[in-house]
Amino acid sequence: MLDDPLSRIVAQGIGVEPRDVDPDREFTDLGIDSIAGLRIMQAVQLEYGDHIPMLTIAEHSTLRRFVGHLRETYLDGRAVPPAPPRQPPAPPDPARVVPIAPGTGTPMYFLPGETGELTWALHLAGRLAGDGPATGLESPWFDAPAAPPDALDAVVDACVRALRDTHAGGPYHLCGWGPAALLAIEVARRLVLDGAEVARLVLVAPAPLPTDTGEPAALAEVLRTFSAVFSAPGEIEPPAGNDPYRSAAAELGRRARMPMPVDQLTGWLRDAVRHRMLVADLARGWNPQPLVGVEVTIVAGAGALEWSRLVVPPPVLAGDPTGSDHVLSEGGPANTAGLSTSPPGDPVTVAVNRGGTARPTFWVHTLLGDVSYCLNLSRHLGLDHPVFGLEQFGLDAQVRKFHTIEDMAGTYVRAIRASQPAGPYRVGGYSFGGGGL
Repeated sequence: MLDDPLSRIVAQGIGVEPRDVDPDREFTDLGIDSIAGLRIMQAVQLEYGDHIPMLTIAEHSTLRRFVGHLRETYLDGRAVPPAPPRQPPAPPDPARVVPIAPGTGTPMYFLPGETGELTWALHLAGRLAGDGPATGLESPWFDAPAAPPDALDAVVDACVRALRDTHAGGPYHLCGWGPAALLAIEVARRLVLDGAEVARLVLVAPAPLPTDTGEPAALAEVLRTFSAVFSAPGEIEPPAGNDPYRSAAAELGRRARMPMPVDQLTGWLRDAVRHRMLVADLARGWNPQPLVGVEVTIVAGAGALEWSRLVVPPPVLAGDPTGSDHVLSEGGPANTAGLSTSPPGDPVTVAVNRGGTARPTFWVHTLLGDVSYCLNLSRHLGLDHPVFGLEQFGLDAQVRKFHTIEDMAGTYVRAIRASQPAGPYRVGGYSFGGGGL
């Protein structure tokens, strides 16, 4: 048994020689915990196939029973040749780079909307980019016959590849709009994890994903966006008939000054609807996690407060004076010039959940200086419990430095009293934050 390939896999999993493994000793006594067991079973599956359940190592918890069960049940008493190596999937094509407006400063990259293209950015790009060039990224699956991706990560990968190819050194300024704001968040997360600097992330009118992902609803929403961008008066309902896309394109062309003929616009609408349905389907499995590491995040428009809970440090919240329905209209975006203005208020205290009738609680940051753990804490407590974090970062992402622990404590006491003038107080902390109490 000591020379058995399965025995060698187990021995490698615990970092010893096969001869040092007692075949009748319990795996837990050998130091095999859940993590080590998982790694051992991954190695077994890699060699003999992933039809072997990972629970096998828990249900047959000595080397003799483990090897015997695998041979009898899965290997039929014979040595099974190693499974052929799995070929990694080919990386997606990078997103297509679309120059929108020239500039000399740091470029602002406008990520594809849920339609896969950049109609939404036509009137906003020049104003939000500042003195830098405005550059759009178009999804490689827009107007392309390639097989659709099976995960949102593929769309993220395509955008990151294009950003690396065109602006390898960073820093990055990113902008996303509407339901596809989630794409901007995930692209920013990927860049930060890769060690890049994301200096600014702008989420314009971020919106939840549509619950109705059928084709008629998708066509109605795409028509609404196109009508707003090109100032078409009135609301265009999705036409009935055999070719609703051509009828819609003709009506849109009649009401607005469209930059393309009806035949081209018909195909454009069809591709936009198809991509919107694709993104909505991929995003069903999206599990939002707080984004950490972006220097400045600006959230403007509808749904700002809810989306702001996904960003640490908290973002600058900028109102949308024109209303989210008209954020793309020709006159409205002029008001976005002030989006970089920080809101007033105490920079130490983070209102994770300001609402509720219960007594507020105040939570000190971790050793990393942030209070991202308070998001899950607030979710656990519920919306009736006000939760405030005491954070070491300012809205400009600069670390607030203290000379002594007493100086830090005094600053936080003043911040607590500013939010709740009279006690009693409820104060907590996690990790280092517990020592800060």
